[in-house]
Parts: sequence; C-alpha cells; structure tokens
Amino acid sequence: MQFTHMISKNTFKVLFLLIFSLLAACTDSDNKNTRANTKIIDQSPSENEITLTNTQTNKDEGILDEVEPKLIKTKIIDSTIHKILSTEGLEKKYQISYSHDPYKITGLFNNDDILDTAFIVKNNDNNKEGLIIKYGFSDLYELTIFGAGKKVLNQAFDDFIWVGEFKTIPKGSKAASNVGEDGEIITEVIPDSLKTILPNDGIFIHASESCGGGIIYSDNESYQWIQQE
Repeated sequence: MQFTHMISKNTFKVLFLLIFSLLAACTDSDNKNTRANTKIIDQSPSENEITLTNTQTNKDEGILDEVEPKLIKTKIIDSTIHKILSTEGLEKKYQISYSHDPYKITGLFNNDDILDTAFIVKNNDNNKEGLIIKYGFSDLYELTIFGAGKKVLNQAFDDFIWVGEFKTIPKGSKAASNVGEDGEIITEVIPDSLKTILPNDGIFIHASESCGGGIIYSDNESYQWIQQE
C-alpha cells in the first residue's frame, strides 16, 4: 500500500514537471512571437517614414534646382523691363517676346558709357515683334524702337519674329556687309580697309541656321545697318 502511494506521488511529480515544461515552452514561444511582432511593428513605420522623407526631399531639391532659379531669373528680368515699359507708358502696347532666348541683352549702344538694355517685344496692336533700346536705367533717358510694324533702317522687314541669334557685338569690332549691290552674297574675304569699326557696341540679329541678319549700331549720329548673311 505504501509502495503504491509512492508511485502515485512520483507519477504526480513527473506529470506536474511535464505540464510545467510545456507551459513554459508555450509562454516563451508566445513571448518570442510577441517580441517579433513588436519589432516588425516598430520598424515598418520607420522605414516608410524614411522613404517618404527621402522622396519628399528629392522632390523638393528638384524644385529648388530646376524651377526656383528660373522663376527668380524671370522675375528679375520682367521687373526690369516692366519698369522700362511702364515708365514710358508702353506696358499696354508692348509685351516681352518670350519665344526668343535671350530676349534681352545689355551693352554700351551709345557713347555715354552708361549701360543700355535692348530687348525684343511684341506689338499687341499688330502682333509684330520689334526691338527696343533703352538708354541707361534712369527715367531721364529715352528709348528707340525698331520694327514692330515699322520698316527697320530701310531694310525689307518690319518684324523681328525670325530672329534666332541675338547678342552684343563689342565696340571696336570690324564688320562689313557681305552682300553686294546686286544682292549676291560676297564669298571673297573682305579686307579690313573696307570694314566698319564699330564706334559703340552693336546689336547682332540673325536667323537660326539660315541666311538673313545683320548688325544694328549707332555711329553717334544715327543708327546704321550692316548686312550679315
């Protein structure tokens, strides 16, 4: 009887230890799963947050690099030209012709050593384009308008819409017309003795990748034209 009781007691201990071990293993497994799940939950938002942040940063950098400088540049140029046009009461008749790049240049186009501004505009009355030269930045200085519906220096055009090249030619440059009296293009080298030395900066206008153009310059009395094919 005592022996049977001992077996039952030992058996009970074994069963208790076995059940305890199983419970401990399950609890440990659950804890591991909980920690794993917690780790995943903690990490996922961080990764997404970093990705979104980087994407937003790259987008912002793109805006700063590609858009804002252009907006700032356009704003500065527009402000300058708008002031010129509004001062002369021309802001309703003329608008900047953005189809030209550049549409604005600077130079010493007369002989007063004050920087002048030349820019291409469109005449709102007839949709023809012209060239405006504003002398200096002071309100006291006048301006000159070429084209925009009026024949340019006795040439056969009154519209600058064809202009592709638009730049300043430095004072002292030598240039000569390369078109003969019969309208034929002169292919021979023109000697310097037959060339004009520009007394002021000139304005070069030319069609892109084709014939047609010239230099507008002041000889300190009036504006002149040098044909450049």
